[in-house]
Amino acid sequence: MRTRRRGRTSARRSRRPIATYTYTPRPERNGREQVQHLLVDRPDNGRDGHDARLRIGYDLLQRRRDGDGAASAGANAQSLDPNAPGDYVVPVTINVNDVDEPPGKLATPTVTQNTATPKTKLDVSWTALTTTQMAGKPAVNDYDVQYKKSSDDDWTDASFTGTTTSTTLTGLDEGTEYDVQVRAVNDEGDGAWSDSGEGNTQDKNVHAEFPDTTATRSIAENSAAGTNVGAAVTANDTENHTLYYSLNGTDKDEFDVGLNTGQITVKTGKVPNYEAKTSYSVTVEVSDRKDTNDNADTKIDDTIAVTINVTDVDEPPALRPSPWRPTPRRRRPRSTCRGRRPT
Repeated sequence: MRTRRRGRTSARRSRRPIATYTYTPRPERNGREQVQHLLVDRPDNGRDGHDARLRIGYDLLQRRRDGDGAASAGANAQSLDPNAPGDYVVPVTINVNDVDEPPGKLATPTVTQNTATPKTKLDVSWTALTTTQMAGKPAVNDYDVQYKKSSDDDWTDASFTGTTTSTTLTGLDEGTEYDVQVRAVNDEGDGAWSDSGEGNTQDKNVHAEFPDTTATRSIAENSAAGTNVGAAVTANDTENHTLYYSLNGTDKDEFDVGLNTGQITVKTGKVPNYEAKTSYSVTVEVSDRKDTNDNADTKIDDTIAVTINVTDVDEPPALRPSPWRPTPRRRRPRSTCRGRRPT
C-alpha cells in the first residue's frame, strides 16, 4: 500500500484580489436604448493590470418602450443612442480570486536496468516541465515517485525528495516487470501522475550469449585430426558459470568442438581437402545448463553460425623412378703379356 509523504513547509500565497477595475454607468442617451449585457475581455497585462481600461461591448438585445415612448430601464440599466458608433470604454471593477495552480502532467518516465546491480535496481529518469508549461504558476519544488509490480494493484512511494529528475529504485525482485509514475509538486498542489513507464529487473540467471550471430574460421587443407580450426568460438556469461558447447549444422560430422572451450578441431578420420571442398558450415551451440531461476536445465542458450574456409596448399607432383635401366659397359680384360703380341 502506498504511503504518502506530506508536511511541506512552504506557505501558500494569501488569497486576495489581484486586480481591481471600476465600472461607472454612462448616462441615458435620449432614453431610447437599454443596455442588457456587458461583454468583458481580459486585459493584456493580466493579473497586474489594475490600471488598465477594459473595452466593453454593448449587447443591445432588447428594446423596451413604455406607453409614452420612454425607455424602460432597470436599476443599473444604461440607455444608449442606437445611432452611436462603436464600443464604449468604461472603468470596471473586477475582483480576481486566487485559485490553486499545481504543475501540469509530466511525460512518461524512462525506466532501465541499473548497470551495476541490474537484478535488484532500476534507474528512473523524467523530463521537467518547460517554462511555457509552468507560465503563471509557482515553480516546481519537489517530485513524487511511485512504483509497483506490473502484476499488482497497490503503489509504493519511492520516498523521493528534491528537484532533480532521476532516481534509482532499490530492493526490487529479480526478473520482475515494474510500473513507475512521477508527478511534479509546487506550493499550490500536486500535479497529475504521469503515465506509467515500464522496466524489468534482470533474471536471477542470465543465459550465456555469443557476442555475434556469425563467425568465420579457416583451416589449411590436409590438416591432421585434432588440428585447431582458428580461435575458439566462445560465449559470454555474466555470472561466470561453466559453459557447455556443442556442434550442429550441415558439416558437423567433419569437426569436433571442445565441451567447455568452444575450440573447433578437425575430427578424427577427416582430412580437409581444398580441391574437394573449399568451405564448411557448422553451428556452435552454448548452454550454462541453468534456467532463469538458477535451476538445472539443459536447453541451448544461444547459437552462432560458423563458416570454415579451407586454404589451398601447394602440392607439387612427387618424382617417380624411371623404368629404364642403363646396361653396364663391359670392360675388356687387360693382357698379362708384356713385350710381345699374343699369337
